Amino acid sequence: MLAEKYKEELPVLTDVKCQPSVSIIMPFEPKMNSKAAIKHSLKIAADKINRQLHANYAKDIADELSEKLKNVIGHLDFRTHKKSIAIYVSPAVEKVFYLDVNVREKVMVNTSFEIRDIVLNKKTEREFLLLVISGKKEKIYVGNENKLKLIVSNQIVHINRDLPEPVANFTNAATIKEIKLKKFLHYIDTGLPQILKYYPLPLFIMAPKKTMGYFENITKHHKNIIGFVHGNFDDATENELLKALEPELKNWDIARRNYLVSRINIAQDDLKLASGIHNVWLQANRRHKQLLIVEKDFYCPAFVTEKGETIFSNGNKENELIANDAVDEIIEKVLENGGDVEFVDELKDYNRIALIENTNG
Repeated sequence: MLAEKYKEELPVLTDVKCQPSVSIIMPFEPKMNSKAAIKHSLKIAADKINRQLHANYAKDIADELSEKLKNVIGHLDFRTHKKSIAIYVSPAVEKVFYLDVNVREKVMVNTSFEIRDIVLNKKTEREFLLLVISGKKEKIYVGNENKLKLIVSNQIVHINRDLPEPVANFTNAATIKEIKLKKFLHYIDTGLPQILKYYPLPLFIMAPKKTMGYFENITKHHKNIIGFVHGNFDDATENELLKALEPELKNWDIARRNYLVSRINIAQDDLKLASGIHNVWLQANRRHKQLLIVEKDFYCPAFVTEKGETIFSNGNKENELIANDAVDEIIEKVLENGGDVEFVDELKDYNRIALIENTNG
């Protein structure tokens, strides 16, 4: 149980509050990068910490902490498939986090360590899906503001060949063309769930205005769509597509926040959502990937009553403190279990914190 774990760790963490601590957050991924290159980066980080420790603390304290850090680095698991690593060492605590998130490198010498530092040092690329539709074809790209990668390409003639013809006998060519287009759009929308499962990213749509109108009426994925760009992009290059997306990407922070709220709403519809500190605390120990979305300035202590009930408030003399900040403990557990964490400015509709279960499913 989370409460038992933190009850054991809390005295150790609080006793060394005034002692120096060091931490390293950096990319790892030993299955993709050479062991020698990773060890070289770690040595540079450790040497930097060693210099800072000896410049600011007594020699015996600096020597002890430097040696502990060296020992932790020497016992890292290079068999892991994780993308990044976070190391925390103090006179009383040694912790290593192997994470499934991309991070920017950061080295710190301080008197405390907050798990939020890992989240704040994530690489936040503006990744998205782009669906380009015309009267002739569909293309789906995954990419960011600098590049696009084509992952799906279908032509209407190939799709309509396998679809049943209209029941009525239409002589109006324009009517037949419109029916075939709508059938094609249905086909596109039916395929989106599989794409969104493997690429859980915000979705932009590019299409001529009339086609866009048809698709908006047909699609069941409004909650995944964060922007529309009108126009005929049939023969557009990838650079031209990115250029057309620039106005949307300028408002990325708003689009990202709206997308995260949409993820919450979808999870709620699918009964895969826990919201509020109490419910999220209970669910955070699940051993599968989760997505935690939390107000960036939300902190909350946790206490246990005499009856063994966990409460989240200021507590009183009868209640025992088990976590100075339950939010940090939840963040740590989600990251340890291969999940991800996102901060937003405000999440009051969900009591400031929400956990989406099983993000792979």
